[in-house]
Amino acid sequence: AKELGTSDMPVRSAFTRLQALRALSPMPNGSVEVPLISAERFAQLTALRTVLEGTATELATKLINGNNLRAIRRHCAELTQAARSGDIENYLRKNHDFKFG
Repeated sequence: AKELGTSDMPVRSAFTRLQALRALSPMPNGSVEVPLISAERFAQLTALRTVLEGTATELATKLINGNNLRAIRRHCAELTQAARSGDIENYLRKNHDFKFG
């Protein structure tokens, strides 16, 4: 929470949600771990994600206009610049802004 500049509650809430989704497993000492998955399960999740992201992209393209396209191009340029310069912190911030901003 301190590294993210937030209080403990949003972080706890996020961990609780991730545990409910089985994306994190609670440990006896109170910490959490990312559960191991089989290669078969990984392939299933990857296939599902590909279908979902493809459908989401198809739906989004029906809503795009010139302003949206300019914003997407600007975000892509900023992400590319941050990646090429090795500025991981800036890249992660720009990636978050693109997805949730």
